[in-house]
Amino acid sequence: MVISLSASAPTTTATAAAVAWTEAIRSRFTFPKDGIHWFRLVLWSPYYLALILVAVNSVFVTYLVVGWFKRWLDFQLGRDEYAFLKMPEPPKPKWQFHFIGHLKAIFKAHPAEAHLAYLREVDCPIYTYRTVLFSNRLFIGDPKAIAYILSSQNSYDFEKPKFVRDFLTNVLGEGILVSEGETHRRARRVLQPAFTLGTIRALTPVFFKYALQMRRNLLDSIDATEGPASRAFMPGQSDICASISSKGKPVVNVAIWLSLCTMDIIGEAGFGHEFHALKGLAKPDLAEDVIRRAFVSVTATAEHPGALDMVLIILARVTGLSMIQKLPTRRSRRIAKQYKLLQEISQQIIAKKKAEVLDEMETMRLQSSSAFSAGRNGGRTAPSSSVPAQTSADTTTTKQMFDDLMNDGVERPRDIIHQMLRANLSKDLPAALKLRDDEMLPQITTLLLAGQETTSTQLTWCLWLLAQPENKLFQTALRQEVRDVFAGRDEIRHDELQTLKLLDHIMLESMRLKSAVPSSIRVPSKDHVLPLSQAYVTRDGKSTFDRLPIKKGQDLFIFIQALNRAPHLWGEDADAFNPSRWENLPDTITSLSPDWSSGHPSQSLWTFLAGPRGCIGRSFAIAEFKAILATLIRDLDFDVIPGWEIEPKTDVVLTARVKGQEHLRKQMPLRVSRVPS
Repeated sequence: MVISLSASAPTTTATAAAVAWTEAIRSRFTFPKDGIHWFRLVLWSPYYLALILVAVNSVFVTYLVVGWFKRWLDFQLGRDEYAFLKMPEPPKPKWQFHFIGHLKAIFKAHPAEAHLAYLREVDCPIYTYRTVLFSNRLFIGDPKAIAYILSSQNSYDFEKPKFVRDFLTNVLGEGILVSEGETHRRARRVLQPAFTLGTIRALTPVFFKYALQMRRNLLDSIDATEGPASRAFMPGQSDICASISSKGKPVVNVAIWLSLCTMDIIGEAGFGHEFHALKGLAKPDLAEDVIRRAFVSVTATAEHPGALDMVLIILARVTGLSMIQKLPTRRSRRIAKQYKLLQEISQQIIAKKKAEVLDEMETMRLQSSSAFSAGRNGGRTAPSSSVPAQTSADTTTTKQMFDDLMNDGVERPRDIIHQMLRANLSKDLPAALKLRDDEMLPQITTLLLAGQETTSTQLTWCLWLLAQPENKLFQTALRQEVRDVFAGRDEIRHDELQTLKLLDHIMLESMRLKSAVPSSIRVPSKDHVLPLSQAYVTRDGKSTFDRLPIKKGQDLFIFIQALNRAPHLWGEDADAFNPSRWENLPDTITSLSPDWSSGHPSQSLWTFLAGPRGCIGRSFAIAEFKAILATLIRDLDFDVIPGWEIEPKTDVVLTARVKGQEHLRKQMPLRVSRVPS
């Protein structure tokens, strides 16, 4: 509890409250009868503790006021170190601007819209804007500057700010999404083998397995829909959606269905676990999976902070106040409770998988040893078909051995956690680079969020875009392309999936317009000078600058959503859904280096970022996305509901709401119908 006091002498009411609070604390402790030193009695005096609380509170308020006043004065006198950069017009009322800067306008607008408006206003992709207590933040929209930040050479100098890491740690633990520096390098080295082309190729049937199950469930629901209903009759459906359904054309909350599908996929492909998320629709007893329930509870709680939580989140952005997020609130306690349960389950998964990998390694060692001995003795024993002959039996459990088996198609598909543990336990990985078991645990929760929420969100927005009346021609063309390539088959190989050109373009275009993770913030750990792709005009219009000096600790805002829609990069039709643009991209995009280490994005798309800190599961997500979309679009048609406005909202990811139905929270209602074969 924080007693709200001014920086001056405390009021009688505040002091009385502090005394009452300290008495309550003191009553919970007992002192020994003998040996009580005088200063312990003074320390536990309620008036003494009240004075401490008043002093701490006064220091806290003074810190905020002095910091705010210095930033405000520097701004007024033009001596701010970024005074040469353009800044959007201060919003009204003016007094609010001096305390919360541009934040009110940014939060009031749809995600990315405020910054896109600022880009047009200042006509420069590098600008400064103000946040809570007049803190300065830089918007970085120059592709060369961003590439510098994300490159192999510099990416570890640009960390996530502490308030972001604290928030993600509370929800996911210290996995690869949170870790920095050498810890991140070690984690990436262990996780990378789990996302090789061979692994993804082997897991593609898992993607189709659950996509087909979802399609069957949807088709059954469509056939069973007799018309409007007064109550919801499908998973995730609201009564309002049920009331406007028609025969053979129910209004479906596709966001829920896609979330269930990707949950099942990440369960089996991620760590060999069956969530029964889709099966649980027909068999409720299967839906009570403890891992899924705990994870859904954590993310749901994180997505819906209360008023106090929002205040703490905003204050945590002020330099030096990131620790304020650690204050125990009802929300933080709920998250901690569910995360503890996830940790306990993750420990069991790690222990089980580790035992499997060790048994597997021992079997391979014995097989190779036998083959090696037979070869030396001139025997006729041939090496096992699943274990290549080696020049030495000691090389059978190296990382390269496992990779070769998977890439050559010799081995059956293994889940991601299994692959990670293989890499971590391989003999050619130095002990100093291996992850401890407690470092492996948060990778599971990270895998759940990154592999489930983000992909289902991207698919949700893609279906919404295809369902727009002006985009139905792309939906029809995609359906024909899919039917031609599938040729009556339920699924195709990974290599065949990559040949669907329109599918690829629609995926890229939907990810460009709607990024599941719309932004990223970086803070340099030392001074840097960012190179720029061209010279830009300063705020006063009297000079230009072609590089940007930045100070250690300065917030740098990389708004992925705004970059993907920036007119200076994509042209004047940047806001339009046009998959055909990927056949002939503008020079401003094609001129970017395709080199991964350079920090430029793969396929010219910023959605997954780039470099060592980019999305490690990018190829996995793309294959999963394509398999699900192709399976659905082949036999299902999607339409928007006329008159219903869908609003994007940034929670943990970019979710959808229906305007006027905000109380129903996350939903994407589309009218779904069967398409004749």
